[in-house]
Amino acid sequence: MARLNLDEIREDMRHLRDYGESSGGLRASKVALQLADEVEMLRAIISDQAAPQKRQVVLLMLSRGVVGLRLDSRCPGVVLPTSFANQHSVTLHIGYSMPKPIPDLVVDEFGIAGTLSFGGSPSWCFVPWHALYLAVVLGEPAGMVWGVSVPPEVSGDPPAPPDGPGGGKKEPEIEVVEGGDAPTPPKRGHLRLVD
Repeated sequence: MARLNLDEIREDMRHLRDYGESSGGLRASKVALQLADEVEMLRAIISDQAAPQKRQVVLLMLSRGVVGLRLDSRCPGVVLPTSFANQHSVTLHIGYSMPKPIPDLVVDEFGIAGTLSFGGSPSWCFVPWHALYLAVVLGEPAGMVWGVSVPPEVSGDPPAPPDGPGGGKKEPEIEVVEGGDAPTPPKRGHLRLVD
């Protein structure tokens, strides 16, 4: 099987774009750049070794209830409403028994797809496996984190609680799991959105 050389493909796309622009073919250059983006997305999907495990975990969690997913929307192939583009941490809720049903929910070897509701407006979304780094059944104290997929902005040390009365809320405990073992539940905790 031939290996993809993304640099060579990009260079070919640049030449095609330059040729297209000089000959008045702006459409050809847009198609060429779109093709390069699709190749990059396919390369990312193929290289995610944890994809089969992520799929199994999400399917198991879906059988237990509504699942909260944390993902990096900057990853190639992610399709979300534009208001969520270029964010290192986006949370989505999926499930078979949601208040607003997701009749087209698909969990396959490529990722998770379906029409989700954002402020009452439906939007078709796709989350490739390489973009997903956390999954948890809502209401359960523990979830699964794939450390290799966690963006650098998230994996840094959490900020210290503020000084003074009350000392701030204690951050939830999440165990980073590299392999297939289930995480041990924290003594007390919950997940909350941290921006």
